Amino acid sequence: RKDTMHWCDVCKVWMANKLSVRTHHEQGERHKENVQRKVRDAQRKGEREEREAEVARQQMERIERDALRRYQRDVGAAGPSPRAAAARQREEEADLEVKRAA
Repeated sequence: RKDTMHWCDVCKVWMANKLSVRTHHEQGERHKENVQRKVRDAQRKGEREEREAEVARQQMERIERDALRRYQRDVGAAGPSPRAAAARQREEEADLEVKRAA
């Protein structure tokens, strides 16, 4: 059947596999409308995918922003690390020495 018939993907129909028949079909009103519909559908699909990608991007930004805020809050609640506390204590002791010397 493939040798004698041609399948139009746009209209989803079989027709004789002759140039004149295919040309007549492709110049027909129904085929042209189907082509326009297919192009319009593809554009809408692309626009919808762009909107969905933008929404996903915004959601990821919000999630990352919230995670960073929570991380900073958790680190602040835990207090300084032992190294940071030791460094601060050394700085305070050095400041006291400078004050005593003055």
